[in-house]
Amino acid sequence: MAPPGSLHPIAQWLLEQRSARGDAAELVAGFAERLMAHGTPVWRLRLTVLAMHPEVFGRSVQWQRGAGVSVMSAPHSIVASPSYQGSPVEAIHRGSGPIRCRLDGPAGALPYPQLGALRAEGGTDYFIAPLVFGDGRSSFISFATDEASGFSDEQLRLFEWLVPFLTVRLELESAAFSLRSLLQVYLGRNAAERVLSGQFKRGEGQVLRAAIWYCDLRGFTSLVDHTALDAVIPILDQYFECMARPVAEEGGEILKFIGDALLAVFVVGEDEGDACTRAVRAAQAALEALARLEVARVHGLRAGVAVHLGEVMYGNIGASDRLDFTVIGAAVNEAARMESLCKELGVPLLISAEAAARARGVTLRSLGRHALRGVSAPSELFTPFAPVGV
Repeated sequence: MAPPGSLHPIAQWLLEQRSARGDAAELVAGFAERLMAHGTPVWRLRLTVLAMHPEVFGRSVQWQRGAGVSVMSAPHSIVASPSYQGSPVEAIHRGSGPIRCRLDGPAGALPYPQLGALRAEGGTDYFIAPLVFGDGRSSFISFATDEASGFSDEQLRLFEWLVPFLTVRLELESAAFSLRSLLQVYLGRNAAERVLSGQFKRGEGQVLRAAIWYCDLRGFTSLVDHTALDAVIPILDQYFECMARPVAEEGGEILKFIGDALLAVFVVGEDEGDACTRAVRAAQAALEALARLEVARVHGLRAGVAVHLGEVMYGNIGASDRLDFTVIGAAVNEAARMESLCKELGVPLLISAEAAARARGVTLRSLGRHALRGVSAPSELFTPFAPVGV
């Protein structure tokens, strides 16, 4: 412990330390190394923070002597798993105070079976404590040692004494991580980084050249009319998963979901053909995924996709107290008009002449020139499909 009237050097470091990476990995590694330097026989240290994320229950950063730092995420479904239920972690999340378990007792004597794996690896003592944030979330930190004598009473007191300092430091790291994660979920990765970098004033934006990707669902009105509303959202989620995953995998930026429609862009770098090729590949993969989706077959759901190439204004648009980070421009409108012709032309994918001329690795057929609502000149449209109806 620290001398009377002074602050323990590890506590001082926790108050002063700033993570360059904006996450907890650097914090955990530095904390573990300082405990070791202080003479505390830490073998494994794990820090878990409950996430504010629609898919992730919590993220863990683990330091282990000789192995370094690893970062893991757990889905919300983990709370129904044997690894969580009846574990020290569940006890902490339910409001328990610190828990200490010796791991070197008789076989089968562990109060928490989940700790058997730690004992099998050579652990002799285990201590876990809650880290309660200002919003009431209980995260935790756990310490394990392989020292034959386990942790001393003085070492356990040091852990408990350091917890409030660690909580303050970690809450700052967690807030930054949660803000970035939620912005990425709701705005998209690129837009989130722009907002975090200070590009959040109304009217701010830039002109970009991009492959524009627009899709719309067929049969949704009938689905809503004949299906309980609480059953519609899971169906819509499955549909959007089919559409959105290929876009993300091909490096596209999903900008917004508009009812049952999706708008995305593939920003052009040095090669327009690369952006167009990735957009077309994403469209084909999305339509193939939708064709395999059982709920789509049951309800007769189909989709139309349009791929176009043009200039867009990418930035903040809206009212003074409610903004949207999106794209606007004639090319965006043309993509939406193109998609509306999918049903009429009997194909699920339409590609503009501009995008078709640059897309590589796909055989396209011309469907002729067609009038797009609000566009003065007819546009030649292409598709890789034979017209059959959508």
